[in-house]
Amino acid sequence: MTILLIGAQKGGVGKSTIAASVAVKLAHMNKDVCIVDADKQQSLSKWHQYRSEINDIPRVNCVSATGNITATLKDLNERYDVLIVDVAGRDSIEMRSAMIIADVLISPLRPSQADLDTVPHLLEIFEQASIMNPKLKGFLVQNMCPTLPSVKDADKAAEVLGDTKLMKLSEIRLCDRKGHRDGFGYGYGVEEWKKETGKNSDAKAAEEISWLISEVLENA
Repeated sequence: MTILLIGAQKGGVGKSTIAASVAVKLAHMNKDVCIVDADKQQSLSKWHQYRSEINDIPRVNCVSATGNITATLKDLNERYDVLIVDVAGRDSIEMRSAMIIADVLISPLRPSQADLDTVPHLLEIFEQASIMNPKLKGFLVQNMCPTLPSVKDADKAAEVLGDTKLMKLSEIRLCDRKGHRDGFGYGYGVEEWKKETGKNSDAKAAEEISWLISEVLENA
């Protein structure tokens, strides 16, 4: 059983879309997956409601939880192969209590100075949590990266993040691809959005999610 926590210190970084696509990919890998929506915006709960109306796709379970969620995660972890925990884009009791029991923290951020400025506080929280949970591993994941090779924002951000010792900078960059947003709005993961609806979604988006999962699970 594995608990993947997806959290950040800033909103608008694509946490929920990543959580949904990771959960869906794992479900297609025959994993029994449960999303724990611990963000009061309840974006994933709404996504799950849309998904429940679709036939012939792998099941992804979803529950809501707020406050101190350590006990909830401990209970659910005994019933599912993988838990995907989505918390608000800020320092919160949900995030801190989840870090006490999680196996991996995946923290998305955009390649911008505003996002880079949040990293020191995130590392402080991570270090505190690691004292109580020594097995916790952390990944900083650049998300919504420009697709144009001539735009070097992600390269510049990587130069800064590469010096981080407590958390690993993921080798995988998730680019700003329309398939993520479109699929999420209808209850799909990004790879299903292309396969199930025939929409013109970029297959590279699904490939990037697969690479991220491989990297994380190999180190979990």
